[in-house]
Amino acid sequence: PGDKEPQHSHPAGVVYVLNGATLKFSYPDGHTEERTAATGDTIWREPVTHAVENIGKTQAHVIVIDLKKSASPSPSFGAPGK
Repeated sequence: PGDKEPQHSHPAGVVYVLNGATLKFSYPDGHTEERTAATGDTIWREPVTHAVENIGKTQAHVIVIDLKKSASPSPSFGAPGK
Protein backbone atom coordinates (compact mmCIF):
# COMPACT_ATOMS: atom_id res chain seq x y z
CA PRO A 1 0.00 0.00 0.00
CA GLY A 2 1.22 3.46 -0.92
CA ASP A 3 3.79 2.21 -3.43
CA LYS A 4 4.13 4.22 -6.65
CA GLU A 5 5.61 3.44 -10.05
CA PRO A 6 6.69 6.43 -12.13
CA GLN A 7 5.35 6.92 -15.64
CA HIS A 8 6.30 4.06 -17.97
CA SER A 9 5.00 2.35 -21.11
CA HIS A 10 3.86 -1.14 -22.05
CA PRO A 11 3.05 -2.72 -25.41
CA ALA A 12 -0.19 -4.71 -25.62
CA GLY A 13 -0.29 -7.64 -23.23
CA VAL A 14 -1.97 -9.55 -20.43
CA VAL A 15 -1.94 -8.99 -16.67
CA TYR A 16 -2.65 -11.86 -14.26
CA VAL A 17 -3.51 -10.77 -10.71
CA LEU A 18 -1.81 -12.85 -8.00
CA ASN A 19 -3.05 -10.69 -5.12
CA GLY A 20 -5.94 -8.28 -5.63
CA ALA A 21 -5.56 -4.56 -4.93
CA THR A 22 -6.98 -1.12 -5.66
CA LEU A 23 -4.77 0.97 -7.92
CA LYS A 24 -4.83 4.52 -9.24
CA PHE A 25 -3.64 4.94 -12.83
CA SER A 26 -2.44 8.37 -14.05
CA TYR A 27 -2.09 9.07 -17.77
CA PRO A 28 0.03 11.63 -19.67
CA ASP A 29 -3.07 13.67 -20.62
CA GLY A 30 -3.76 14.25 -16.91
CA HIS A 31 -6.77 11.99 -16.37
CA THR A 32 -6.75 9.36 -13.64
CA GLU A 33 -8.82 6.31 -12.84
CA GLU A 34 -9.10 3.93 -9.91
CA ARG A 35 -9.47 0.22 -10.53
CA THR A 36 -9.85 -2.75 -8.22
CA ALA A 37 -8.62 -6.11 -9.46
CA ALA A 38 -9.43 -9.37 -7.69
CA THR A 39 -7.07 -12.27 -7.12
CA GLY A 40 -7.23 -14.52 -10.19
CA ASP A 41 -8.36 -11.82 -12.63
CA THR A 42 -6.84 -11.99 -16.10
CA ILE A 43 -6.88 -8.63 -17.88
CA TRP A 44 -6.12 -7.78 -21.53
CA ARG A 45 -4.21 -4.50 -21.79
CA GLU A 46 -3.82 -2.36 -24.90
CA PRO A 47 -0.53 -0.43 -25.31
CA VAL A 48 -0.40 2.19 -22.56
CA THR A 49 1.73 4.85 -20.90
CA HIS A 50 0.83 5.42 -17.26
CA ALA A 51 1.98 5.86 -13.67
CA VAL A 52 0.53 3.55 -11.00
CA GLU A 53 -0.12 4.03 -7.28
CA ASN A 54 -1.42 1.40 -4.86
CA ILE A 55 -4.21 3.23 -3.02
CA GLY A 56 -5.69 0.14 -1.38
CA LYS A 57 -4.97 -1.70 1.84
CA THR A 58 -3.33 -4.78 0.31
CA GLN A 59 -0.10 -5.40 -1.56
CA ALA A 60 -0.48 -5.67 -5.32
CA HIS A 61 1.18 -8.68 -6.97
CA VAL A 62 0.71 -9.27 -10.70
CA ILE A 63 2.36 -11.07 -13.58
CA VAL A 64 2.69 -8.76 -16.59
CA ILE A 65 3.10 -10.37 -20.01
CA ASP A 66 4.10 -7.81 -22.65
CA LEU A 67 3.66 -8.96 -26.25
CA LYS A 68 6.64 -8.18 -28.44
CA LYS A 69 7.19 -8.58 -32.15
CA SER A 70 9.64 -11.24 -33.28
CA ALA A 71 12.78 -10.01 -35.06
CA SER A 72 12.16 -12.62 -37.75
CA PRO A 73 9.60 -15.34 -38.39
CA SER A 74 10.37 -18.63 -36.73
CA PRO A 75 8.99 -22.10 -37.40
CA SER A 76 5.94 -23.07 -35.41
CA PHE A 77 6.77 -24.67 -32.10
CA GLY A 78 5.72 -28.29 -32.16
CA ALA A 79 5.14 -28.40 -35.91
CA PRO A 80 5.74 -31.83 -37.48
CA GLY A 81 9.41 -32.40 -38.24
CA LYS A 82 10.55 -29.51 -36.04
